Amino acid sequence: MRTGILPESTEDFRVIRLKCMTRYRIATLLALTALVALAITWFRPFRPELRVFEIVDLDKRHSYNADAKNYELTIANSGSSTIWVPGNDEPASDVTFESDPGTENYTFVNILFDDRAPVRLDPGAGLTYDLYVTARFRNIDIGIDVADWRGRQAFFETPLRFVGDDADGG
Repeated sequence: MRTGILPESTEDFRVIRLKCMTRYRIATLLALTALVALAITWFRPFRPELRVFEIVDLDKRHSYNADAKNYELTIANSGSSTIWVPGNDEPASDVTFESDPGTENYTFVNILFDDRAPVRLDPGAGLTYDLYVTARFRNIDIGIDVADWRGRQAFFETPLRFVGDDADGG
């Protein structure tokens, strides 16, 4: 005899409990999995993966500075997601630190978002920059601002060595 809303036996109670749990268990599991995947993606650190090709000497001098030669630098997005890099609408110039006599001088080129519009690089896509670099250097550090879809920025830096003829063009 059945009284009230309580099941008569423990078997009936298990059936009712199982029906309720299976209805919400899979949906809850899928929602929880999506939430965890989103959290992992959002909080994952941004490490840009760029491939830098050899610098090509364009065999030209800078119009204002006879010591600076014109080079071409090509980069490519070797990562699996889209990134944004500074545009190539104007040439980048090097900055040189003069050291004490007898020590090696240091030069670098930083390509920053400051005055340049961002350019989207899909995986495998490339971009070419014009560089004006003081001709007496054989080695240079290249630094490029990189951003991802979350708006996070990182600084990609790599040392490069000029190939080809003598660095001073002689």
